[in-house]
Amino acid sequence: MAQLAEVKLDAPLVWNADLERASLTNLFFGRYGGMLRAVHGLLTKSTNRFIPPPNSADIRHMLLEARARAVQVDTVTQFAISAVLAEGTRRGLSVREIAYGTEDFPGIEGLFERTWKSRPETVARTELQHAMLRANVDRFRAMGDVRAYRAHDGDYDAPCEARNGQEFPLDKPPEMLHPTCRLTITPIFSEM
Repeated sequence: MAQLAEVKLDAPLVWNADLERASLTNLFFGRYGGMLRAVHGLLTKSTNRFIPPPNSADIRHMLLEARARAVQVDTVTQFAISAVLAEGTRRGLSVREIAYGTEDFPGIEGLFERTWKSRPETVARTELQHAMLRANVDRFRAMGDVRAYRAHDGDYDAPCEARNGQEFPLDKPPEMLHPTCRLTITPIFSEM
């Protein structure tokens, strides 16, 4: 039991949840707001239509979603670290072994060095894609004459391929099915 207490004391040194959550939130805020403005500019230019610019409610909604997604990424990380701590403790490993691993146990360092080696890129790609998707949904709705979305999903795994080209109602846009999903949507206009 003393070893478990020792592991818990060392956990904040490995992962500072408050600092991580604040860093992710700041990063996501800039990307989500920027994506909303960029998509608005591109749509206005490419459709040659007046589209109301994003208002404070649109931006606030995007930023709240960015905050929620930052918390979600942080929660997944905390859960994985907790699972490694619990398994190391269950095996009776020392704090050093839990932190740096053993021959048959990756340890916390293994999460960052092996399991999550490409995690920063995965998170960046996934969150930018999600921000673009959310910004498209917001701007398509602002256009006023969009009745549905068409999904374009070039991942070619079975679930993504199955929905490629499908129509989705305006109130139920398609969601990304996995990290780094390449889903994009285009508007389907109402008949005039």
